[in-house]
Formats: sequence, C-alpha cells, structure tokens
Amino acid sequence: MNQIDRYVDKLAKGTISRRGFMKQLIALGISVPAINGLLASPRCAAAETPKYGGHLVAVHSAQSPNDTLDPAAAQAGIDACRDLQLYNPLVWVNEKLEPIPELAESWETKPGAKEWYFNLRKDVEFSNGKKLEAADVVYTVSRIIAENSKSSAKTLLKDITEIKADGKHTVKIVLANGNMDLVNIFADYHTCILPEGHTDFTKPVGTGPFHLKEFVPGMRSLATRNPNYFKNGLPYVDEVEWFAITDGNARLNALLSGDVHMILELDTKALKRVESTSGVKAVSTPAGQYIDFVTMCDRAPTDNLDLRLGLKYLIDRERVVKSVYKGYAQMGNDTVVPPSDRFYCDAIPIRPYDLDKAKYHLKKSGVKEIELHTAEACGVGATEMALMLQQAALKADFKIDIKRDPSDGYWSSVWMKFPFHMSGWSAKPTSGIMLGICNKSDAPWNESQWKNEKFDQLLVASQSETDYAKRKALYCDMQQLIYDTGGTIIPSFSNLIDGISEKVKGLIPVPLSGLGGLKFHETVWLS
Repeated sequence: MNQIDRYVDKLAKGTISRRGFMKQLIALGISVPAINGLLASPRCAAAETPKYGGHLVAVHSAQSPNDTLDPAAAQAGIDACRDLQLYNPLVWVNEKLEPIPELAESWETKPGAKEWYFNLRKDVEFSNGKKLEAADVVYTVSRIIAENSKSSAKTLLKDITEIKADGKHTVKIVLANGNMDLVNIFADYHTCILPEGHTDFTKPVGTGPFHLKEFVPGMRSLATRNPNYFKNGLPYVDEVEWFAITDGNARLNALLSGDVHMILELDTKALKRVESTSGVKAVSTPAGQYIDFVTMCDRAPTDNLDLRLGLKYLIDRERVVKSVYKGYAQMGNDTVVPPSDRFYCDAIPIRPYDLDKAKYHLKKSGVKEIELHTAEACGVGATEMALMLQQAALKADFKIDIKRDPSDGYWSSVWMKFPFHMSGWSAKPTSGIMLGICNKSDAPWNESQWKNEKFDQLLVASQSETDYAKRKALYCDMQQLIYDTGGTIIPSFSNLIDGISEKVKGLIPVPLSGLGGLKFHETVWLS
C-alpha cells in the first residue's frame, strides 16, 4: 500500500479528518484538484465524519494500589494507558510496528548506530503552558538511567554514555554500543517525556491528549480533553474514564449491558456471545503478546534444568492454540520472539508435547510435586493453560498444585516471588527490546532470573549489526540458548482481542497491546 492509499484507508476508517487528509496529501506534493477527486471517490465520500464530545468508559483487566502516574515507575498495562493519555513518548509505532514521529519529528544516526540526533517538534506545550525543549528530554532520560533509578526502562537505555541538548530543539545521544533499536525503545511508555525538574506525580504535567481530573490508585482515573494538543483536531472525546474489572465474565457483562464502551482482553470463549449481541463487536489483532509459565532459575526446585525441560515437554502447544484461543494465536517455542517476527528462528523445531521425554526429565530431576501460582491478571487463557498443564502432569506421575491468587496486587506480591508462577506480557516495539527486558542477565524484569553470559554478548552484538542476514543469525543463536536452558515456557502468542461498542469509531489497531496499543483515546470518537 502506497502513502496515498494509506491515507485514503485512514479517511475511510475515520481515523483521520478530511482536513488532516488534505494536509497530508499536500505535504506529499499532490495537487488540490487531485485531492478533491480522491475526496469525491465513493470510498472517501462514505467515510464517517468524526464527532466531538462524549464520556468514554474503557476497562482494563487488572489494577493495583501501586498504580502510578510516573511513567518511569510504571509496571502494569493500566499504568501504560494513563501515561499515554497524559504524556507522549518521543516516537510511536504504526500498525506494522514501524517508528513514526511523536514528540520527535525526525531522527538520524551515524554509522555504527552509536550517535543519534532527535529533532523535536516546535509546536508542543505541556499542560502547565511550558514549551517542549531539548532540556525536558535530557531530564526525562537522565532520570531513567540515574544510578538510583528503579525504572524497568533503565536496562534498555543503560548504554547511554552522553545525552545533551544540541540546540533548543535537538537532543544528542551517544551510546557505548551501537543500537539499531534505540528509536523503537523511545516508543516505550516508560520513556514518556516530562518537563524538566518535574517530580510531583500527584499533579502530573505532560504534553498528552488529556489532562488528569481524578485518580485513585487501584480504583479509577478520569481524564479530560487537552484543548491545546499539538495534533490538530485530536482527541475527539471530552473525557476518558479508565478502571479495571478483574473478573472476565463481569468485564464482558459490563460491555454487553452497555455500561462501558471498550474492554481489554476478550476471552475467545465469549466471542459467540459478542457476535450474537447487537451493538457490540470483537476486534482481533495478530500480535506478540503471550502468557508464560515462569520457572525461576535462581531458586529450588526450578533451578533444576531437568525439571524445567520436563515441564516444557508437558505443554501441548497445538492444543493451546486450538482450545484456549480458538485458533486466534500462533504456537510459541519458549522464546519471546513470535513466529510472525522477521527475526524468528524457524530452524529451531517447535518443542512437541512428548509424554515420554517429560517423564524422563521429571524423574531425573528428583522432584515429584510443585506449586504453580496464577491469576486472572496474567491474561485471558491463563487458568485454562494451568489446568491443561496440571492434567498432563498427572499422566507423567507428577503433581502440580495450582494456587489461584487475587489479581489485585499480583504483580507486586506474587510475580518474581515464587519458583513457579505465571505471567503475561504485551508486545514491545521490537523483539530485540523484549529479549533485553526478559532475558538479559541484569534486566530488572528478567522474571525467570535465567542468566547467560554468551546470550548477553550476542544481544549487544545484534544491536549494532546493520546487515540483516548477520543480525538474524545472531538472533537465532540467542533463541537457541534460551530454548536449551531458559526459564520460561511460552506455549503461544495470542491475538489481541478486545470488545468494543459499535458506538466507538476510529480505533487504530497497534500490535503492541489491545485497544490500539493502549492509545485508543487519541483517535476514537463516539457516534
């Protein structure tokens, strides 16, 4: 699809205004008569005109008293959505996860990808009236990489050796090691830009499409439209109410009854109910999100490689895709790189369900029983996968006791606290970022605490490699190391399936997360 077709498609979907459509095509050098001809075409003429106003209610699947409005400290998806309401990152990504301008209007790098320049927009102001400048970016990033920082983005940016303003609207960044993924890293919500010196997150100051009106951690937030947002004409709705309903059935019933407009993580078992109910629909987006079993490698009994291998051979990946996700998924192979990713290593065969091999390794481990922690907070399908593994274990004369924990507080009180537990991840802008977050030895979110020096070296080498074939070979080597001894069991990568009211228009799917990469609020309107 060329650029003109892409804008025609956006206009037809209602995700760009006619004024915005004309502005973009004029920028491409298209004449006004030609643009008027396109606007008169049946597809464009039928496009719905976005409407302003309304109170939009959207629902996540988990929340916690630890919910925060500090982007650097955020942990959960519900935090990410609030961050993207109130702030902006330097970069965002499109439907293909390609970087597109946000607060940075352009960027460039020197050969070797060690020296980068980000050129900022000059028409952006914070909610307190202050104009965006390079010093704000320097402050935000410096805060993340500071020695006392506990931000999960610190590992992603720790190779920064110098960051400074190169003029009022240009930021220069120098890295210890080249990193071709740096641009995509700045699409991560943890890196949303703050005004220089800002520390009071009870009174957040950002450049985002909304201003905060109310916020009660673990309860709800209410945000109101920013009338001075730098993206002309956006957003459309006046208010966005955002909270969580942890029970999947209750979340679905809230949508079907019309109490809410959008819900995250629609269970595939609920698709028939949605399809048979007027006024609502399901939106499915292939993506790299997954639910995994975490076997922590730094503590007994899961520090036993045979135990980990035995459990990996017990999971029937094909059955997970067909039964749990009704075909709305791809089979996983215990690494964070999904089959749809260009760096996926298809030379490594997908580990099969093999009861004999499972029995062999489990017997060799000497372990006969283990407790598995799980919760609805891990995502749709977590409970079903836990039960599936438990049933398979019985056939191998192995016992798995399932402990179902409350979703509220799961990420602070259970995750990375117990040897065997479940987790859930949304996709990141690149698989390289995911590998750095989940598998690098010193990553704070290395949930299995699997540490491999060779992997760390390969990851660093892959980041600066500009030749695609060579870079893919490095990725294959990394995936092989994780496959052989890693601490995560990733049976599948599920599609993002959200439930939305047919009153909601203009949603742009982004395979980072459901509800448009959790950035739905910027483009949707209520009919």
